Amino acid sequence: MPLFSAVRPRRVPARPKRVRRPVPIAPEPSPLPLHGPLFSALAAGSPPSSVAASPASLADVPASPSAKRDPARTGRLRPLLSVPLLLLLLLVLPAAPAAASSIEISPSAQAAFEKTAAKASPEAAKRMNDRRRQYAAQLQELDAARKQAQDAHAAAAKLATAVRQAATAIDDEAIRVQQARIAKAKSVYEPLYAGYTALGQRSRSAGSKEMAKALRLQADLMKSGVQLARQAVRLQEDQLKELRRARSAKIADVRKTLAGLEPLNDTLRVRKASARIPEAALRDAIKDFSAAARKGDAALVERALGSMLGSGSQLLAQWRAIVELERQYSGIAEQARRQLAGYGVKAG
Repeated sequence: MPLFSAVRPRRVPARPKRVRRPVPIAPEPSPLPLHGPLFSALAAGSPPSSVAASPASLADVPASPSAKRDPARTGRLRPLLSVPLLLLLLLVLPAAPAAASSIEISPSAQAAFEKTAAKASPEAAKRMNDRRRQYAAQLQELDAARKQAQDAHAAAAKLATAVRQAATAIDDEAIRVQQARIAKAKSVYEPLYAGYTALGQRSRSAGSKEMAKALRLQADLMKSGVQLARQAVRLQEDQLKELRRARSAKIADVRKTLAGLEPLNDTLRVRKASARIPEAALRDAIKDFSAAARKGDAALVERALGSMLGSGSQLLAQWRAIVELERQYSGIAEQARRQLAGYGVKAG
């Protein structure tokens, strides 16, 4: 028997080879056709707001063939396609113009009114024409009041800004003169200060008592003059401080007067907000008037004209109150200007 017997190798089962399956490549989606409500609206020059407001137009675009075969994928891809397209449209197309909100009667409504008045009875036609003329007069007064208020406010605000900026120049010249006096006095007394200081230093470093005593005697003789010079400079500096204090008080007085503009600004904002209520009612009445005139209904036209006159009177009353507030606003700015002129500074 052999010393070392042969060891049989252990058989390891071979692993099955993995078969790599080819990854299916999705076909490229067909380009979006340039038809449908979306692109028809763009070709007609519709504003982007109208296009973006109708998402159904994007849903009309047919999907690619692969998307048709996979409904779940179609639901995922449709929002991804529509969002960038909407963003692109909003960036490229111009913004939609704002609707004109006027309280004037349009030419087409005026033409329809004239036809309605011509077909109405003489009494009704006279009443309608009279009210139409009254409303035209109201519009003229309203335009004049608005222009007067706007011009007065702009002028007063400009004057207030000029007064506020010019207030810092109060007593500016007097302060500069006083500063020059102080500088001149210091330059005049500078040799005296230097001589007095030098005598004191020499007396402390003198080699003999007699020399130190003589130097101290000379310094004592100059001491009274130095004290008088310092007192004179101190008086000039005190005058400068007083000038600056008085200027600060004057500037504070002017700013206190201008501070009265803030409460009026708040009142004006409230009054203008209140004026929007009859203005909105007036616009609604004008819409009713235009609709009635196009229908040729004289009774409805006359009723709408009455509503227009009522709302117009309320709106005109609001703007007359605004004009009065603007007068007070201008009065405060003018008061500050006169106050500033009393301090020797001109503004506006």
